[in-house]
Order: sequence, then structure tokens, then C-alpha cells
Amino acid sequence: MKISNLAVLLGLFVFSFACKEEEMVDKCADGYLSPGETAVDCGGDCPPCPEPEEISYALAKVNGDKWTFQNYEISYSGNYYFIADFENDTLAIEVKFNFGNGDTLGARPMMPLNNYVKITDKLQSNTDNYTTLGSGTVVFSEIDVVDNQFSGFFEAKLAQGFGDTVKITNGQFEYVNVN
Repeated sequence: MKISNLAVLLGLFVFSFACKEEEMVDKCADGYLSPGETAVDCGGDCPPCPEPEEISYALAKVNGDKWTFQNYEISYSGNYYFIADFENDTLAIEVKFNFGNGDTLGARPMMPLNNYVKITDKLQSNTDNYTTLGSGTVVFSEIDVVDNQFSGFFEAKLAQGFGDTVKITNGQFEYVNVN
């Protein structure tokens, strides 16, 4: 008899926990990609997801070395000009490229006038100015007329005098303001 009373008590104990109502977890705040969501805790059945933040940047390889420009813009004065610079303790680089006057998506050659790459070696107190565009291409991949920003790619080869050249490759600009 003692065993059956103990079994009944144990059964009631297990039953009381088994029948306990589960806490409802808000699937829109659980930190998981739940069914019906388009991203973790947002979209679909949940509140809309926030717009991704657009990060502006500009970079390029100058004679094979990668540089991320610190200051950059695209200015418009009849043509679009990409203007950027980089500086550290030993080097300063300034660029200006004439992207032309078209503002449509796609590739086009750079305009031959008003381009330059200026490289200053601060340790040697030496500055090289490359002002003759040998070749150059720009590709506009995104034009945002609401926020007045351009994104795209570029490459160029410029000369200084006869023979000394600088090669700009893998140039990229994202969400750069047009002034």
C-alpha cells in the first residue's frame, strides 16, 4: 500500500509540472529567425526590418598598393569630378579624375582633361605629379538622385613627362555625395 500511495503522489507531482502552462515567448523578440520572419525578429509577421545602413567609402590600388581614401567627393561643374586624398606619416596621395558629364549607369571612358594623381613622399620631400591621362574608365553602378550619391568603379593610368607612370586599379566608391 505504501508503494501505491508513493506512486500516486509521484504521479500527481509529475502531472502538475507537465500540465503547467508554458510562458509565451514573443517570436519577434526571441533572437531567432522564426517561421514567418524575413530576418531575425523582423519582417513578415513581425514589425518591418530597418533599412541597412549605407556606408560611404572610396579606395583604390595605387601602383599595386591598396589605399582607403580619407576625404572624397564627387563634384559637378559641367563634368563629374572624383576628388580624393589619403595621408599618413610618410605619404600623401591626392587624385582628381574627370568622369565626364553623363549621369547614367554603366561604363564610359574618363575625359582626358583635368585629371591628376599627386604622390608626396614626406620622408624624401619629393612630390610626383601625374597629369597626362593615358587611359581611364569609370563605371557607375548606382546613382541615387534622392540622396544625390553615386557608387561605382574606376581605373586609370596617368603619365608624368615621358615614361614615368602611375597605375590606379581596383578603384571603388560607394555612396559618395555629389556636390
